Amino acid sequence: MLGTLSSVGRGLGSVPFLETLNERSSSAFRATVISLSQLEVRASFSLLGPLVGDGIGVWGLPSVLSALGILFSIAFVGLLLPLVLWETALSPADERRA
Repeated sequence: MLGTLSSVGRGLGSVPFLETLNERSSSAFRATVISLSQLEVRASFSLLGPLVGDGIGVWGLPSVLSALGILFSIAFVGLLLPLVLWETALSPADERRA
C-alpha cells in the first residue's frame, strides 16, 4: 500500500514540476535542465540512503523516521514558500498584460 501511494505521489508531483520546467526553460537548454533535475533526485537518494541506514543502526527506526519527517517538512516549506511568494508577485503583472 505504501509503495503504491509513494509511486502515485511521485507521479502527481513530477507532472506539474516537469510542465513548469518545460514552460520556463528555452528549447536549447530544456533537456539539460530536466537531466540535471533528475540527477539531483538520484544523487540525493544515493547520499541519503546510506545515512538513513547508518542512523537506523545507531539511533533506531522511530528516531530516524521522525528526524526525516522534520527535515523534509522544513525543506518542503522552505521550497514552497518562495514559489508561492514568487507566483503571487507575478500575478498582478500577468493580470495587467491581459
